[in-house]
Amino acid sequence: AGRLGSPVALIMTLAAMLYFH
Repeated sequence: AGRLGSPVALIMTLAAMLYFH
């Protein structure tokens, strides 16, 4: 679970930044 939690959160944050940008 932890293995997928790190990358997913990173991608989600990056996507959010791009969308909000």
